[in-house]
Amino acid sequence: MKVKVNKKNILLYILISFTFSWLIALIIYLFKLYKTGGTPSTLATVLLVVYMFGPAIAAAIVQKIQGKKIKDLGINFKLNSWWVIGWLTPVFIIILTVIISAIMGGGLITNWDEFNKKMIELFGQEASKSMTQIGKSINYNVWIFYLITILSGMIAGATINALAAFGEELGWRGFLFVELKPLGFITSSLIIGTIWGIWHAPIIAMGHNFPQHPLEGIFLMTLFCIALAFIMNYFREKSGSVILSSIMHGTINGTAGLYLYANTIRNDILYNLTGVSGIISTFITAAIILLLNKKPTSQISNQNH
Repeated sequence: MKVKVNKKNILLYILISFTFSWLIALIIYLFKLYKTGGTPSTLATVLLVVYMFGPAIAAAIVQKIQGKKIKDLGINFKLNSWWVIGWLTPVFIIILTVIISAIMGGGLITNWDEFNKKMIELFGQEASKSMTQIGKSINYNVWIFYLITILSGMIAGATINALAAFGEELGWRGFLFVELKPLGFITSSLIIGTIWGIWHAPIIAMGHNFPQHPLEGIFLMTLFCIALAFIMNYFREKSGSVILSSIMHGTINGTAGLYLYANTIRNDILYNLTGVSGIISTFITAAIILLLNKKPTSQISNQNH
């Protein structure tokens, strides 16, 4: 039996989400609001958050056209054990990324002096004073700082970051997840991941995530999104909620800075959550999750909640 999906709805969703988000990117570019490698201005940060809501807006519009309810895209707060596992999974990915980066030659910062030098390298000489104050409060223990980074990233991921990530997730793990579900877990994850990655192209080209290699970064970001789509789609199915997807996405964004702090070498192609080491760690995590799943991947999308 041939599986059918509504290509018209999917193409309309892609058209609306890409047009909205890419127009925001065009504004950022034309007014030179994003400085490659530096900290985005307040206005640029706000516009980047607005950029993230393109998928949600598209999902809402296409659902409305179909006469369907937005809540049918997985908006529910019914907690289960998958929420806890899902929330911790991004932390596993980022720690594995740091370890793989170190193995690949990216080094690992284990003492405060070396860490302080890295902070100055990243944020300038003005960071030295604040780092000294922070160091005193934690007895100059770099491992405590890493732990604080992870915990604060998790808290942000489940709160303010999740709100911003919802703008994307209502589209990727809401609309597209539902529309492409008939194709099966693997095929739908590949398609969603590819669309998700390409959607990032304009801001990646401006240096976001890949300040040293923006054009190569578009390809790597797409690979990362494909790898991550398997994980995100899996937990979306298991939990039955796009809210967990938003929390996971928010936690990924919240804890991502750990690789910048912990690895001695800054190379956005190799030692980067969305670069080679991150792609490897994400695919490894996806493989572990799917191998531990008791049912074949072809049956995942057929489970009921």
